[in-house]
Amino acid sequence: MLVLVTAETIIAGQQWLMPHRAWVPLYGNRVYGTFFQPNVLASLIATGITLTLVLLLLPGLAARPARLNGIRRSILFGMLAGFTTLLVCIQSRTGWLGGIAAAVLLLFRFGRINTTNTRGAIIALSGGVALGSAWLLSGHTLLPLADHTGSNLARWSMLRDTLAMIIDKPLLGWGYGGFEYNFQHFRVNQVPPTPVTEIARHPHNEILLWVVEGGGIGLTGVGLMLAGVGVIVRQSIQRDRSALRAGHRMAGVPTALCLTALPMATHTQLEYPFYLSTLHFVTFLLLLSLADCIGTSVRTQRTLLDTTSTRLSFVMAALALSVSVLAGFTLRGEITLTQVERFGMEDVTPLNTLPQLSRHLLLERVTFDEQVGP
Repeated sequence: MLVLVTAETIIAGQQWLMPHRAWVPLYGNRVYGTFFQPNVLASLIATGITLTLVLLLLPGLAARPARLNGIRRSILFGMLAGFTTLLVCIQSRTGWLGGIAAAVLLLFRFGRINTTNTRGAIIALSGGVALGSAWLLSGHTLLPLADHTGSNLARWSMLRDTLAMIIDKPLLGWGYGGFEYNFQHFRVNQVPPTPVTEIARHPHNEILLWVVEGGGIGLTGVGLMLAGVGVIVRQSIQRDRSALRAGHRMAGVPTALCLTALPMATHTQLEYPFYLSTLHFVTFLLLLSLADCIGTSVRTQRTLLDTTSTRLSFVMAALALSVSVLAGFTLRGEITLTQVERFGMEDVTPLNTLPQLSRHLLLERVTFDEQVGP
């Protein structure tokens, strides 16, 4: 993960220091790496900061043989300062909030284990913040300071209208995949109508997205997922308490992994990174699965009756087959829609050959393309 974060740091650093000669072209005035979205990049960089802190603070992750520890510590301190400098320069408040929260919690929880590394980490973090802030305020940067005033107003109005949509259809919601369409029409149909200044594909909050589209059923699903995450965090903390008292070599790792996922979890409540980046989703799941695996102290295996197991296997097979059929028709429709939209809806005749199920699954997008096309 740190290799990936380092690669993104190099690409984003090029965009910041030499935007006209960067490997990944820069459009606009915000650094975004390969994600084309500054906040998504910032949450990944903040995750890199927390991973570096974990490697510095926990003795169980020290290098072997011990003679390499000095070189390793120097490299990690340098990476920590570089990541922090870039995070400041990205000017993402979401990244700042997630990075600060995770770093403070890691230092508070594990800072007393290795005080030498803790002092070095604090110096590296402070130095990165000072260097990034000085560079931003010096006026020598090729990219201007970001103005978040318009973003604040847009987020507030979006939150207000999303809550109004939830109140309007609290039980069944507005339908999965339909937020972009329904949100614009809901605003237009208000009295008085709200001027539409942007096309909003999500409400910048993952829980609200599930609830506004799925209603009470979606809220139930979100509650189950949050409960599962809570189980992982609780068992990690309980495991580490006993492991730290016993002096276990890998003590603290499960809790640290949970805290490392905090920047991305924070981002889901202020943006929506999993919609924009598969890498973020995979990283988040990997961190939680590692914390779950390492933090489980007792291995248990629950078995079902043979008859129940057989019936359940048939049900799961039927569900898997149904999902595969729907996925196939959806893929067929997505390929056709992409072909049509790639050329600006100049020729929408391929939409006429779509199977009825594909049209139904992607009805709003098909209708939009047919109305825009000639």
